[in-house]
Amino acid sequence: MEGATGWEFFWKITFPTISPMIFANLIYTIIDAFVKSDNPVMKQVMSYIKVWEYDHASAMAWAYFAIVGAVLALITVIVNRFIFYQVD
Repeated sequence: MEGATGWEFFWKITFPTISPMIFANLIYTIIDAFVKSDNPVMKQVMSYIKVWEYDHASAMAWAYFAIVGAVLALITVIVNRFIFYQVD
């Protein structure tokens, strides 16, 4: 882009080029936040596992997995509108 300022170059060239990497980073960050060991749901699942109540732990983990999947799907739908994918 001839004659473009640094600001225009960033928003029209650099940012669209790295937007898929930003999206991947966002997904990994969200998953990491949901599975941290200080998360109350994960603490409850681990406490059920420690007392050998695998049925409760499994049911809670699958329900939590479905909720996390729904949140990720919603975020993917919203963010995908702003992602630039180069099609050859």
